[in-house]
Amino acid sequence: MKFKQFLKSKGAIASIFMGIFYAVAMLGIFLPGYTAIPGNMDELKIAIVNEDKGESGNQIAGQLGESLPFKTIETDLTNKQALKDLEHNELALVIHIPENFSADAQSGKGTNIDFTVNEASSTMVSSSMSSVVTQINNELSANFSQQTAQGILMNFNLPKEQAAEMAEQIENSYTGNYVIMNDVPTGMHNSMLPMFLTMAGFSQT
Repeated sequence: MKFKQFLKSKGAIASIFMGIFYAVAMLGIFLPGYTAIPGNMDELKIAIVNEDKGESGNQIAGQLGESLPFKTIETDLTNKQALKDLEHNELALVIHIPENFSADAQSGKGTNIDFTVNEASSTMVSSSMSSVVTQINNELSANFSQQTAQGILMNFNLPKEQAAEMAEQIENSYTGNYVIMNDVPTGMHNSMLPMFLTMAGFSQT
């Protein structure tokens, strides 16, 4: 069979059509998905669970609610319900301020806030939330260290041991706990597995 005749055959025409259709379908599906982030990042839902009844917890919860670039921020959920919604990808991030946050801050103990991300969600979403958490932690750590230092600097002529202890207190005045739900094993192939499975499924249809 000549090449021109082969190209005019039903099998060749069907193969060429499916090849073009598959390429267009893949572009039509994946490109909108990848352009949604960071363009539509403000559409993601997060929860701020403040169990602390003190001034510090309420102040931080209020500041986060105003400064974070998200339209929908849930504040009336329990931590258990928020984590359940995160498990089902109804939330992208859960920020949990513990009950003793203000008390620990006032007593000079180390304070902490839990930031929980679901690694089983889209790679773009989890990586974006990781960047948001890093930025929040850097700002809170700087603020708490400054406040602790201001209190300590009121005491001069301290013994060496006491000075070292207070220096450690400044360093550990705040800790942001980055909690991972459904941790994905290390390796790009693991995080890209859902896309590979989708592509394989398309090739079988």
